[in-house]
Amino acid sequence: MDLQDTTSGLFSSCFLKGMWCAFYIFLCSHLSVVQAEAKILKGPHEDLENYLEAIDNLRRNIQFFGSKKGFKSSDGIVVHANNLLAKAISKLEDEFRQLLLSYRYLCLCLMFFFSHVKNYLPTWTQ
Repeated sequence: MDLQDTTSGLFSSCFLKGMWCAFYIFLCSHLSVVQAEAKILKGPHEDLENYLEAIDNLRRNIQFFGSKKGFKSSDGIVVHANNLLAKAISKLEDEFRQLLLSYRYLCLCLMFFFSHVKNYLPTWTQ
């Protein structure tokens, strides 16, 4: 066995390890998108912190897969992650709108209550 055989064997071994490493990173990132999808489909009202974390994961994965043009399926993952991100932002907007409406209703109720209660309070409390 000469040096060229050893070098090419070492190179192919490192190349295969590199391919497996790249595949592993790719797979973990794809699984991260799937996990983020599950959290996003639940909505922000159940667990806002995990919901926002899922959005951050999606953004990181979009950036990761957007830079990996060599993978054939990365385009599909980026499109899917972008659609999920749009859905997540839409759900956040809906949740925010609901909160504003509920607090508006609460404020109107309190204003109504205090405007009517004021007439019934003893004069020393006014």
